[in-house]
Amino acid sequence: MQAAKNLARTAAVIISFTAYGVGAQGLVEAMQSPVPFDPPFSYGVVGYLPNATGGWSFTPSQMIKVDSLGCILGNTYMTTGVQVGLWKADGTLLSSNTVYSNSPQINTSQYEPITPVFLNAGSTYFIAGHAATNNWIICGAGAPAMATQVGFNGYAYSAANTGFVFPTNDPTGSAGQFAMVANFEFEAAPELSIQVTKTNAVIVFWQAGWTGFVLQENINPATTNWMMNTNSVTLLENQNQVVIPDLLGARYYRLKRGGT
Repeated sequence: MQAAKNLARTAAVIISFTAYGVGAQGLVEAMQSPVPFDPPFSYGVVGYLPNATGGWSFTPSQMIKVDSLGCILGNTYMTTGVQVGLWKADGTLLSSNTVYSNSPQINTSQYEPITPVFLNAGSTYFIAGHAATNNWIICGAGAPAMATQVGFNGYAYSAANTGFVFPTNDPTGSAGQFAMVANFEFEAAPELSIQVTKTNAVIVFWQAGWTGFVLQENINPATTNWMMNTNSVTLLENQNQVVIPDLLGARYYRLKRGGT
């Protein structure tokens, strides 16, 4: 078994012609213990901040694919809907959806799907929610428990009466920490696996469902001479597979998202 090595910013995994296995990863909640409060959520409310947006910022440690946006269970304004958005650090809105009291529930959050969005390792993003009426922002102390791939930076919120906007204010130094608790589900970057057959052919494979990635190869991973592998990709049992019929010395392979 040989451990895969992640390449920063390319969501890449380098492997040689040594066979090893990797388990497929499913959806993971970003904020796994949403706030330092437990049901029935006896939290404080900060002046309701009408028509405002509140959330938090984060930095992924590896490329992730965000598949759904959500909000903490128990939000009394979810009957009229909580609009949840995902922003880049420069304020560009990447995706949004509205979460309701009858939206599918996972643990202590409820979610609605979005068109998948890829987030790069090392970049900063913001997720936040806005209620249609009497928007409130949760007040508490301490930091939430996060998925290992998502680094929590801190809470953020907008000024009152600004609507659904990028939450630029940082509450650091205020009495407590503040957030309309938004959440999201994600998948980590696809993991590349390799298998050598009895005829010495090599099968390189990764989980299906990840679009925009190409298979590259190199004889020396320390160089920049990565070339696209031109062998055909076959979908079999929910896996993308590439068969390499001949072993011509050492080869290293990685997945790289095209155009990024």
